[in-house]
Amino acid sequence: GEELYITAWGNYDDGSKQYINTEVLWLSEDPGIASMPILQTSSTVTGVSVGTTEVSATLQGKKGRAKVNVAAP
Repeated sequence: GEELYITAWGNYDDGSKQYINTEVLWLSEDPGIASMPILQTSSTVTGVSVGTTEVSATLQGKKGRAKVNVAAP
C-alpha cells in the first residue's frame, strides 16, 4: 500500500517545542487498515485496506492521536 510519514512534536510547559519522532512509541489501532513497522519507533504508516483507524504516539504516559483514512486507489 501507499506510505505516509507522520511526525510527533512535544510541547513543553516552558513553551519549547521538540521533535520527538524517534522517542515515542508508535501504534496503529487497526493494523489491518494501516500498519506501522514492528519496531514501533518509525512513524511510517502503510495503507493495507480501505477504512479509517487511529495511530498514536506515546511518550512518558502522554499520548497524541491522529486519524488515518485509507481510500481505494
